[in-house]
Order: sequence, then structure tokens, then C-alpha cells
Amino acid sequence: MYKMIETHFEFVSFVFMTKRQANQYFDWFQEQIPLRIKTLIDFYAASKDNRIEDLDLSPESLIKLWSWFSSQVELSSNKSTEFEEEINSFPKWLLYEVSQGNKFSEKTSSILIDIGMYFGTVLINNAQPLKWGVIYSPKDFVEVKQPVITGFKSDLVLNPIRIADVCTRRGLRQGHSNNSLYDTYKVWQEYI
Repeated sequence: MYKMIETHFEFVSFVFMTKRQANQYFDWFQEQIPLRIKTLIDFYAASKDNRIEDLDLSPESLIKLWSWFSSQVELSSNKSTEFEEEINSFPKWLLYEVSQGNKFSEKTSSILIDIGMYFGTVLINNAQPLKWGVIYSPKDFVEVKQPVITGFKSDLVLNPIRIADVCTRRGLRQGHSNNSLYDTYKVWQEYI
């Protein structure tokens, strides 16, 4: 059974977080990374023919993880008021992408966060200048106040949870590729 991620404080949308709340969330997030990666690995290993050793935080492990995850994706109806409110919280340039398709189930959303943490850890473990960080401005930056990976060329930042989300949505639209997350890893390696 999969234990979903939980905060022990009231979550406020990143857009509305104060700097103090963003720091609190970031500290909590960093504490959760090893716990959530273990939860993800254990859940993965509980599936038929999977082993804990498959997910060794190597770049190649992203292929096995993503192949397994494709069978875990669950959708819920996008007709709810909550979904409409969530859509309206995104920047206008991202509205079309987000509004296409259904909302992920809570379980899938939680697994996506875990996969984002795993993906981010794989990146950091394999490239010295990379680390977790938070960007506070500009306020209209899509990743503002969210945990991101910093240390890329040209001050680029990567939100690994958003990457997992986008790869999943792309897979639903265009067909699943076992290499999707690994290929994304290779692309971002070029920016180090």
C-alpha cells in the first residue's frame, strides 16, 4: 500500500505564500526527500518483478521507474470546482496546457511529487554545481517559492515535480515512452 505525502501544516498556494511560509515549506520538503524516495522505492518494489536495487538513483534507473509509473497513473474528473480554481491559479501562458486533459488522482499526484524528488536527487547526485533551492522573485515567475534545482548555466532552474507532471501529461496525449524521464535528464545535463 502506498502512503501518500502529507504536510503537517496548512498548505498555502505557492503564489500566495509569504517568504517565511515558502522557507517553512522548503525546509519541510528537504526533510521529506529521503523519506519519500524510500516510500517510492518500496512501493515500486512491491509491484511484480520489481526490485529495490532497480532504483539506485542512477540516471538509468529513471527508465525503470518511468516504465513502472506508466501503469500507476490514475485520473479523476476535471469537472470539479476545485479543479477550476486550480486552473485559474496558473499563469495565463500555461492555462491551455494545464486545462487539457483530466486532473490526476490524489495518489498519482503524490507519486508525481515523489518521482520529482527522485528525479531531482538523481540530477544533484550526478552534477556538482546543482542543489535544491527556492526562487523568490520575480513574483510572476512560474516556479516562484517552489523547490527547484539551481546551479544550471544562465541561471536556469528546474522544477523536477513539474517535469514529472509534464512528462506524464505528454505521455497521456502522445503515448507513453519508457525513456521520457531519462531523455529529459539528458537534455538538462547539457545545461550544467
